[in-house]
Amino acid sequence: MPSEPSRTASRSPLPERQAARGRSLLARPLREVTRLVLRYPRVVLWLSLLLAIASIGLAATKLRFHASRLALLNPESSYNQRWLSYLDEFGREDDAVIVVEGQSRSAVVAAMDQLAESLEASPKLCRAVLSQVDISGIRGKGLHYFAHDDLRAIQAALQQIAPALHGDWSHLEISTVLQQWNQQAAALSRMADRQEAEHQLEPLVQQMGLLLRGLADALGKNHAQPASGVSLVPLPESLSGNARHLLAGNDNHLVFDKGRLGVILVRLVGDQDEQFARGTSVIARLRAILNTAQSTHPDVKIGLTGLPVLENDEMQTSQNDMLIAGIVSLVGVACLFVAGFGGIRLPLMTVLALLIAMAWSFGFITLGVGHLNILSMSFGVILIGLGVDFGIHYVTCFAQYRSSHLPYDEALVRTAASVGPGVLTGGLTTAVAFFSAALTDFTGVAELGLIAGGGILLCVIAALGVLPVLIQRWQRHQTSWRAPRPLPFVALCTPALRAP
Repeated sequence: MPSEPSRTASRSPLPERQAARGRSLLARPLREVTRLVLRYPRVVLWLSLLLAIASIGLAATKLRFHASRLALLNPESSYNQRWLSYLDEFGREDDAVIVVEGQSRSAVVAAMDQLAESLEASPKLCRAVLSQVDISGIRGKGLHYFAHDDLRAIQAALQQIAPALHGDWSHLEISTVLQQWNQQAAALSRMADRQEAEHQLEPLVQQMGLLLRGLADALGKNHAQPASGVSLVPLPESLSGNARHLLAGNDNHLVFDKGRLGVILVRLVGDQDEQFARGTSVIARLRAILNTAQSTHPDVKIGLTGLPVLENDEMQTSQNDMLIAGIVSLVGVACLFVAGFGGIRLPLMTVLALLIAMAWSFGFITLGVGHLNILSMSFGVILIGLGVDFGIHYVTCFAQYRSSHLPYDEALVRTAASVGPGVLTGGLTTAVAFFSAALTDFTGVAELGLIAGGGILLCVIAALGVLPVLIQRWQRHQTSWRAPRPLPFVALCTPALRAP
């Protein structure tokens, strides 16, 4: 009769026989490490949990979040050095931009005035508000801002009133002007080409309109003297809107698109106490003011943009989306593991070991990098997707050994010697791949590679050091073993194997 060890070897599952043939150099050390942690399970669990709690506490107090796009760039690169020099020269603060859109200039200006008044009354919200500019200082040199067509129109208007500039006002008397227009109209009426006559009559009609509007304005003002900066001569209709506004307008609001679009620039007060998405509270109060103005002026649309607002929204979105993605991925992985493995306890212990490794990762990030950026915030989803693989291989092999009626501790030791070298090698190669990204010149990707590589190594440590203790402590009182029933993948693959 063969001895007991030989019978045990004959019943050994395939992974152990493969490991024996491969004679991995890692099998013996991993076997001894597993025996050590199983000998002191409470010490290992308490140390793991205390380290996880300390890592989370350290991250909560020390871990920073960089919302600026500058955090993604290498500060030593030449292009970033030029950009930093520009910021040193002109300042690092950017304005928030309030945009008011409406169908009429009056509605847009009314909403802008209310917003400007509310913002100027909130010194703790903003340090500077710019809704209109004083252009009186540049009116004397306004011709420098005109287009060539505008200059030609002004020159033509000056030629018409040239005699008056030299003291001859006779030709500008209303009776003289009307007589001249009457003669021109009579001449046009005798022209045979009616289309040409109408074409030449159009400027005459425009001049009449200018005269009538001038008389109406004079009567409406009771012959008062015009305000400073307002032209005594009616401006030519051909002038562009900007030129006409520069010459004759007193409304200096930042309004564009023929009065349908208004802009207000706001220099926000930064909140230095905020670690995540700086400016969140200030932007929230600014949006509350905008909502109040929107309810008062329903005929316009009020929006908020600008680099501080965009960066804050990006960071808030990254935080919310990464949190949701992390929860969804963790629950999805756990459910898929339970369904595919055919059991509940071992998958849940695997997920618990993964959560402990992720908690350690926060401490590693705080000590190794010190901050997260918009890209590196995705490390949690990466660890969930890749880190759970090590535990899956481990518990699957453990279930095979337990199906051979081996004791728990012996099954765990043999699992470590059988699949432990593969788990450790897979983790190291994956971590090296991520660490290679740290050699790139793009800081955002380099930090993500460093964080993900370190997190993968911690997941391997949790799978080989913490997971065996969790399995032992959870099932130490189980006298019988109920083998899990995984999904029949072989039966599902059989049709494809029949037609290779």
